[in-house]
Amino acid sequence: MNEYDAIAWILELYDEQALVFHRALAQELGVDLKELPSTMKSVRQILFSGALGNVISLSTPRKDDDDFTLGDTIKADTPTAGSSTAADELKRKLLTAVKDLPQRDQKILAKLYGLDGQMPQTLAVVGAMLKVSRERIRQVEERSLEYIREKYPELKELWSGREG
Repeated sequence: MNEYDAIAWILELYDEQALVFHRALAQELGVDLKELPSTMKSVRQILFSGALGNVISLSTPRKDDDDFTLGDTIKADTPTAGSSTAADELKRKLLTAVKDLPQRDQKILAKLYGLDGQMPQTLAVVGAMLKVSRERIRQVEERSLEYIREKYPELKELWSGREG
């Protein structure tokens, strides 16, 4: 491995770990990964504005031209009526769909998305665990998700806003 390849490899690992961190942070904050930058910008503004020493309302707009408030960015501890049941049903259907895949594909999706109760892993980490390339893991992931999309159209809300 030459110096260029080594640097590229290190940068790829860094990007993958950053994505894992951002996914976990977005999940913890209860926001979509796409909303994370604006949420983090709001947090930085609060932290560096000296507002921590002052009382700030959760109804304060995140931005001057934004309809969302600071309170909108906080994950609710308790689900609203009916949302828990709908979410549980969606999760049950998703797990059923995953169980319809070959065992190796199940394991790959479980590791990539944390379906096994662990932190989601990167393509490279899962590839190393299974002794295959990162690209092969990506191909299996893509094939598995396409199969689930086609066979389980009732899960379409999981794919909204996603490419593929």
